[in-house]
Amino acid sequence: MDLTMLGLRTGVRGLAAAQEALDVVGQNITNANTEGYSRQAVNLVNTPAFRYPGANTPIGTGAIGSGVEVANIQRQRDVFLDNKINTETATLGQNEILRDGINQIQDQFGEPSANGLASVMTNYFSAWDQLSTNPESSAARSQVQQAGVALSQSFNSLYQGLTQIRTETDNKIQNAVTDANTFTSQIAGLNGLISQAEGLGLKANDLMDQRNLALQKLNKIVNVQSQIASDGKMLVSLQGRQLVGPAGAQALGTQPGSPTSTNTLESNLTDVTFNGQVMQPNAMGGQLGAYFQLRDQVIGRSDFNTLTTPAPAGLSAYGSAFPPPFGAPGTAAWNTPNGMLYKLDQLANSLSSQVNALHSAGSNLYGALNVPALRNFFTNPPTANLVSTTFVGAQYMSLNTGLVGTGAVALIAAGNGAGSGPGDNRKAQMIAAIRDVQTPIDPTLPPPASAPPVTTVSDYYRNFLSDLGVKGQTADRVAKNQTALIDHLNQQQQSVSGVNLDQEMTDMVKYQHAYNASAKVISMYDQLLDTIINMGGGH
Repeated sequence: MDLTMLGLRTGVRGLAAAQEALDVVGQNITNANTEGYSRQAVNLVNTPAFRYPGANTPIGTGAIGSGVEVANIQRQRDVFLDNKINTETATLGQNEILRDGINQIQDQFGEPSANGLASVMTNYFSAWDQLSTNPESSAARSQVQQAGVALSQSFNSLYQGLTQIRTETDNKIQNAVTDANTFTSQIAGLNGLISQAEGLGLKANDLMDQRNLALQKLNKIVNVQSQIASDGKMLVSLQGRQLVGPAGAQALGTQPGSPTSTNTLESNLTDVTFNGQVMQPNAMGGQLGAYFQLRDQVIGRSDFNTLTTPAPAGLSAYGSAFPPPFGAPGTAAWNTPNGMLYKLDQLANSLSSQVNALHSAGSNLYGALNVPALRNFFTNPPTANLVSTTFVGAQYMSLNTGLVGTGAVALIAAGNGAGSGPGDNRKAQMIAAIRDVQTPIDPTLPPPASAPPVTTVSDYYRNFLSDLGVKGQTADRVAKNQTALIDHLNQQQQSVSGVNLDQEMTDMVKYQHAYNASAKVISMYDQLLDTIINMGGGH
């Protein structure tokens, strides 16, 4: 056996192993700031020893080492932490969207401010208060008229603003589905590349990092479940439906909600589908789940002033048994009682109904009852093709057109009824006192088994804004807690998979020395061979 050649091969193996280790160190250093990158480590093992006979030993009992080789390049990753980070990221994404969406809604109300609905309602009742002190004053009547217009416009603007936010949120649902499909396609594509590499006996560490990053970003959009199959492919599912399977990705879809949809309750809003089947939004999680929650629950819908007539297909008829003064057609399934649109409608209608009940029985400046068309102070626009003409909701609430204009201020009913004099102020006092009247503002649909709770219009408004604020604070608190938790988990993961430049520099020096040493071993054997050749021997 030529031990000189064996030693030379040992040196070459050492040189190659050190070179590969230096390559890995260089890869780690250059990717120290790459998102999702996992530190790679070289596992070195000694190659099998050769057995050879000794002078005084039996054949096969002696052995001499044959060098070193790279067993594998291992990706440093904690799978448990990965799964935990993915789960918590979905919760973070959901609460960040909820927090930001609720903040946007609160900005729409703009409370407290001089232009907020609370101030506008206060000004409206104060105008009636002023009229009660001087019911014959044209200026006081004009102030009531203008305050009524301002109040109607405030309700209209809030309703329009909320529906605009709801439409924008619906668009974000469609965008989120597109983004989710992008990531599932990426995962499926990486599955193919990883499977191909591993089939050739290679370790696709960088591709696995890219796949993990895509999964984490997907989880922020929607809370999916994942697992690694025996062939190394990642399988991803949502609500038991496989978005990424062995054969590739299947995209989520979107479609307009049907009139009987239990998800959107409205035909112009989006449902998410998989293979044509509508998926339940309450199990989406992540940002997508938050968009559904904002659209369908926080803002919700109120069907009292729907412009659709007759009832859409799938709803045989609107309910008709509503407690007065809420004679609005609709069904419980078509409303969101905890939503902002519904509550705003209830507030507008309750305030309008109370004012109209008093104003319609009051006398104008001339001491007479107005003609029937002018008795309601607040009405729906006469041109609106509404399902309900008696329900005055926030969307279409307006001052009776017959009370608009300079000459119409005399028709504002401040007196107590027919036959009262121009100085009668009793109805003006009653209308001003509405702000303190306890009334059942928010009935349950269909009619409740027990009477709904009573409250003033101002307290009702403050309460549902307060409820909104609590939801926003809860989402903000959870988002902050999730951020802190994920930061902690990321720190733990970084301790495993993060690149420590000091450590890499140490490894670089170590492998550089090993490389140089192996080169010297080769040089030494080269000299030995040169000596043997020059002596004319080779054995």
